Amino acid sequence: MLVTGSKIGSVVFVERGEHRARLALTKGLDREFKDNSHISIDDSFLKYVVTEGKAIVVEDVERDSRTRKQNDPRYGSASFMSVPVLIENRVAAVLNLTNKNSGEVFTEAMFKRHRSCWTR
Repeated sequence: MLVTGSKIGSVVFVERGEHRARLALTKGLDREFKDNSHISIDDSFLKYVVTEGKAIVVEDVERDSRTRKQNDPRYGSASFMSVPVLIENRVAAVLNLTNKNSGEVFTEAMFKRHRSCWTR
């Protein structure tokens, strides 16, 4: 969150051999659900991160073909970034970041500037 200047972040653990994930940790947002809530990967943008094993940057949640849903005002900006955490070449978790302190949108260019933070 410090690297990107994000106000809101979460970590989602991907359950091995299943098409679901578990919300493990959130920061910066009061949630209506408790940590360890299950998320269906197939019904979520997470499927792109898990399937491809690569980060995604969504500049506008309402216009991006991977999400196409109304922006929830609780998240602030309509942009976010999701970065896979790989263990032995398998996506074991996903780090989600949104609502930059500066108010700017997450972009591919911003992601590339910080690429060394996301890769080994």
